[in-house]
Amino acid sequence: MGMTFDVRCQSRAALVAGLALAGGGCGGGSPSSPSTPAPTPASGWPAGTVVELVNGETGAALSAPLLVAGTPVPAGTPLVAGVAAGATVDVVLPGFLSRQTIVRTGETRLVLWPDTAAFPGEYTRALVYTSASATDAGAAAGLRRLPTRVRTVVVQPSAGIQADAEAMDAHRGAVDSLNSATAALGVRYALEGTGDLTVPTRVDPGYESCGELTRALATIWTSGAGEVTRAEITFCSEATARSRSTAAHELGHTFGLRHSTDPRDMMYGTYRASRSPTPLPRELLIMSLMRARRAGTVWPDNDRDSTAAAVVRFEVME
Repeated sequence: MGMTFDVRCQSRAALVAGLALAGGGCGGGSPSSPSTPAPTPASGWPAGTVVELVNGETGAALSAPLLVAGTPVPAGTPLVAGVAAGATVDVVLPGFLSRQTIVRTGETRLVLWPDTAAFPGEYTRALVYTSASATDAGAAAGLRRLPTRVRTVVVQPSAGIQADAEAMDAHRGAVDSLNSATAALGVRYALEGTGDLTVPTRVDPGYESCGELTRALATIWTSGAGEVTRAEITFCSEATARSRSTAAHELGHTFGLRHSTDPRDMMYGTYRASRSPTPLPRELLIMSLMRARRAGTVWPDNDRDSTAAAVVRFEVME
């Protein structure tokens, strides 16, 4: 182990990736004489880099292999030679969503998203990768989340809501609900003041998206990369603005969450008195995993094409 072999005995994929792997020579025979090591790439994963695989649910290290440009590489073992930025990386491991990414300079810790009986992939698909927009509900969607630069989200009630003591109490409770999940992730919600993103809230029964079955809605603008750039919340009645559960649900959309399939969850799409006013454990884990992902990741766990395009889109969600 640790020896570099004649590049004529490597697969084409390994050559493209710049990998020099210890092992048998051509056709599985004896190794050839050592040759000059492949040069370390200017960007990507230099020789000696240790790539970590981490269980996103428990935080435990995983020793499973990953495929880099189609070549198996054991996690937790220093690379013998460098790998150029942009090489494909695949991780297929039972109990986790299949991970598809690329080599990026400085990104050597790969957190895997669980897919178990207690935390099924279909739950993730609904809450993260299925549009909840009133115009295309149910359609496939990329992962949407707050930019990493956003540390404080300010909830700014309208004058009418500020004059309603019950509505302000509901807003305070909703902010506390979100902070119970996001504070540990480096994001703080605040009621009024200044911050990195301001979310206005208002009561407007005449808003075009309000209807018999719509109590409130969040309008979310995102960049082409899937980062939230603007958000606002509309309550369809004064009574709805006084509901902590409803306010917390709409604030959950500003974080990037869509709709849950579990009626107990804060992000369940239909209002119920039994709907939680705070994120439940699975929602908390989802939020943590979202922060470990690049915005624009697509189902099941593919961020190869995630970009920072300037296109701006918006969604209206109940």
